[in-house]
Amino acid sequence: MLNVYCSFDFKLSLTFLRYNVIYMVTNDKQEEDMKFIPSRELRLRTADILKILKDEGEIVITLNGKPASIMIPTTEDDLEQVMSMIKKMKAKNAVRKMREKAVKNNITENDVDEEIRKIRMNQ
Repeated sequence: MLNVYCSFDFKLSLTFLRYNVIYMVTNDKQEEDMKFIPSRELRLRTADILKILKDEGEIVITLNGKPASIMIPTTEDDLEQVMSMIKKMKAKNAVRKMREKAVKNNITENDVDEEIRKIRMNQ
């Protein structure tokens, strides 16, 4: 079950009241909160959001109310390691999707493994 919380941040600017919204979604099965920030807020408040990112961890950026990207904090020292981990996760996700599609099309695990072996041998 997902619980959605909304925090409002009112800032008085020189001539107008600024209204900023940061959405938090929590999953009852997870300990951590995920922060959702509209892409417009990222454009308008990049420095503030980078500070939130440093404090909170990952942030989901939304476009038209739907997840569009994930921001994660990194440093110069761990950039290569983080990018490597992201690439590995993307590859695992691609294999998972391929296996799910194979099941829908009545292709066996052995067929999938054989196809992977063939591709690896040709590289």
